[in-house]
Amino acid sequence: MPVEAEWSLAEPALGTITRHGGTFQASNTAAGAANILVSAAGLQATAQLTVELVDDAPSCPPRPPLTDGDPAPGAFVKVVAPEHRGTGIYHGLYLPPDWQPGRRYPVIVESPCNKYGDFTGKVDDATLGYYLAGCRHYAWLVLPYIEGGANLDYGWGDVPATIAYWQTQLGRTVDAFGLDPGAVVVAGFSRGAIGTSFIGLNDATIADAWLGFVMHSHADVVTPLTPDQGAGSATRMERVRGRAAWLSWAPSMTAARPTASRASSCSPGSAIR
Repeated sequence: MPVEAEWSLAEPALGTITRHGGTFQASNTAAGAANILVSAAGLQATAQLTVELVDDAPSCPPRPPLTDGDPAPGAFVKVVAPEHRGTGIYHGLYLPPDWQPGRRYPVIVESPCNKYGDFTGKVDDATLGYYLAGCRHYAWLVLPYIEGGANLDYGWGDVPATIAYWQTQLGRTVDAFGLDPGAVVVAGFSRGAIGTSFIGLNDATIADAWLGFVMHSHADVVTPLTPDQGAGSATRMERVRGRAAWLSWAPSMTAARPTASRASSCSPGSAIR
């Protein structure tokens, strides 16, 4: 249960505690050991983390195409779960170039946008999570919306089936590739942004899967864009429960889509990176 607590950081040069709940924001101007103290109800706990200065995000090569075959470092592959063989249901998995068995990796789960204009709405063409991760260090999992034995490029489809699919495939992927179940971020653009909470926070069980949320160019609010007309949006968003959430909006989608190839990729491009 959430409790009111006092958080403090003994080394101000290394960062600040931005809110109760303990979000730590490094200043990125100094490196060293940061000691964090939290006090609540007469009890105290401490944590130490190391702040390291790293290079700027790399200039990523173009996202590799979705291909058949076994998952491998640096590849974006089409995954068909055993129970969905012979159907049109599949998802995409990217393992970072530095992936090695036995190591733990954080995960970005992406929910695709709608088919609209140049955007295809397909798992095949998603790119947001790839660039958010700087194309390295993170696994990237693109999970579809499904209906009638196929991926859905527009709308919400079979919501209970989609929720079950996300939960099952995320768990399997984490177990199979040594990913970190405590470091999973869900992200999306447009329909995908709404879906981070309409699907990702639909009930208490799936809401427990996420460490944080990235929503670009929309959010689950009182809107006619969800099947319940947004009636349950406040309840869903309450399930964030203090975790980190990023909400952004491109002032001009024309500016956010500098090339035709980027525009067809279901990614907001430079606006989010």
